[in-house]
Formats: sequence, C-alpha cells, structure tokens
Amino acid sequence: MAVALLAWGLVPNVPLLLVVLAPLALAGGTLNTVLNSLLTKSVAADEVGGTLGLSFVWRHVLRSHDTHAASGDKVAQGSVQMNA
Repeated sequence: MAVALLAWGLVPNVPLLLVVLAPLALAGGTLNTVLNSLLTKSVAADEVGGTLGLSFVWRHVLRSHDTHAASGDKVAQGSVQMNA
C-alpha cells in the first residue's frame, strides 16, 4: 500500500495513474475486511454491533478530517472563525 501511495505522486499521466491505483484500491478493501474480521473476533458476540458501529464512525471521522485538511479548508481546520 505504501509503495502504491508513493507511486501515485510520481506518475506522469492518467493511464499510468489508473494502473497504480488498482493495487491501492485492492489493498484498501482488503485492509477494511481484515480489520472488521479482527474486531468481530476480539469482542463478545453481544458487543459486535456496537464495536463495528464505533469502528465505522471513527473511519468516517478520520476520512472526512483528512479530506478537509488536504483540500486546505481553513474553516474545517479551525483556523478561521465564522461570524454570525
């Protein structure tokens, strides 16, 4: 996964970018599946739903924060104050 991320920044054209992103997508999907499996096996049967729910919430929070930070959204980063 790290190699594909590094290659992403170095590709010179779109067709090569598509070739580089294919293993990245496969690795990301595999990682999510493995993490969900590990979480469900590490908790009691009656706690699986809550554990997976918290996992999905944290993934969403981290993904949305990364998206705002990468786009330079100053409001999301807290460096701009909104006036009412």
